[in-house]
Amino acid sequence: MQLSYLFNQGFARLEINGIPDLSLGHSPETLGIIISWKLELIGFHQLEGKKDHLCALIDTVMKYSRYSISGITRSVGNDSSLISISPVQSCHQLILRSTKEGVAPLKIMLDDAELCDLTRCLDQVRLDSKISIDWGLTLNNTLSKRDFYNPLTYFSKLAIPLIASASFAITAMLFLLIPFSTEIPNSSDTLDGAQQSPKEKTE
Repeated sequence: MQLSYLFNQGFARLEINGIPDLSLGHSPETLGIIISWKLELIGFHQLEGKKDHLCALIDTVMKYSRYSISGITRSVGNDSSLISISPVQSCHQLILRSTKEGVAPLKIMLDDAELCDLTRCLDQVRLDSKISIDWGLTLNNTLSKRDFYNPLTYFSKLAIPLIASASFAITAMLFLLIPFSTEIPNSSDTLDGAQQSPKEKTE
């Protein structure tokens, strides 16, 4: 009755073991109860845990990836969460916290390609018809304007017209400070000078 399904995507390899949930009328090939799972990330230790850990991992990584694709820089999860992920410079720091006492949190640094592989691997699990698990995800909720609000971006939008206006005002003031000559040359003097030049040549 035990089922084992393997999902592999480049950097990430996830194996889920379980059995059908007969109370829900699952077929013999449908995994409805998770017994164990193992996640292998190249270069890191093998990860495993309970169903709650896997649900938290899928929910956290999928939300974070969705924000990243939408151009939103935001952490998902906190110090009390089983799983949290946050941007650190040009990488993404994934933190897994054990429910056992005395076990330090495991920190994993992922680059963009590794995060993409992990996201696609977890997405395969979420969308596989042979896995009938209520992951408790809320990924279909529409992102609000508040999600896209970034104080730095808002400030930069205001700063550009302000800087342009200030530059125009400074340039105008500089032109006003430049002295201009108001003397108009006498036309008669010019003509006399023109008439005298031939005589000078004759003399």
